[in-house]
Amino acid sequence: MTQIPIVQHFCDGSLHNMEYWVFDEATATAVIKFPNGVFRIVDRKDLLQFGERDIHTSAQHRIIYKTELVEPVVKEFTSMIAEIIKKKMCPGVMGRSDMLVIEKD
Repeated sequence: MTQIPIVQHFCDGSLHNMEYWVFDEATATAVIKFPNGVFRIVDRKDLLQFGERDIHTSAQHRIIYKTELVEPVVKEFTSMIAEIIKKKMCPGVMGRSDMLVIEKD
């Protein structure tokens, strides 16, 4: 697996072919799955890097998780999506963590 650092902001529409997202308990990251790879989101603030259309796309998908123990962490991601929509927050307002990466198979 190769990890590639990604740009600070995504073009709106980057998530147009999103299949689903899941919380990976082993890495404590939210993983957005695409036909040709994944985005791993380490910190919920990293969701601010996506444009309005992408935020709405991610809001249409529930985060899949295996155990109830991680539900509070998963809710941090979903509540961030709701907050971005409600407050119409611009991408990049809160900065980004250093660990947002793209994985390529």
